[in-house]
Amino acid sequence: MVIPKEETPGTGAEIDLATFATLARAVSGLPLALGEATWLTRFTIHHRMVKRLRHGRVFLAGDAAHIHSPAGGQGMNTGIQDALNLGARLTEALRRAGPDKADAVLDRYARDRLPVARGVLRGTDLISRVGLLAGGWWGRLLRRHILPLVIGSPFLRRRIALTLSQLPVSRQERPVRLRALD
Repeated sequence: MVIPKEETPGTGAEIDLATFATLARAVSGLPLALGEATWLTRFTIHHRMVKRLRHGRVFLAGDAAHIHSPAGGQGMNTGIQDALNLGARLTEALRRAGPDKADAVLDRYARDRLPVARGVLRGTDLISRVGLLAGGWWGRLLRRHILPLVIGSPFLRRRIALTLSQLPVSRQERPVRLRALD
């Protein structure tokens, strides 16, 4: 459950089941009764990314290059795609490009991956902000009426699924030639 900072007791305070239940009822607008919790904790969502993925012979990928909300579950996919793309560029630079073309090949990693990372950060930020519209009539209207319409549309549901899965991303990047690894 996402609770805006303004609505939580002191940021360093532990959260107990009674406090969590009160917050859950306030956010959902439902008369929830919670029995027991195995684990309750707080965390802060950070959205950041580096300006460059390469500095000379140093490359950044995955969580070292971009961090964002876990909303949408895209972090692991993004990191795996970063690593796959970087591996393909390194292989291409070592096996196919001469010394004069290696830098151009390696620079393609950043051209491929920075726009993807920016898009993931924008998307997870949007999902987080929608989740943070906890109270008030606007949040209830969005969660109870608008989101069900969006999710109910087969076209929009497919677009959302493709965006979250990041399947179109790998098609946009240059294909990885696994034969180069032989």
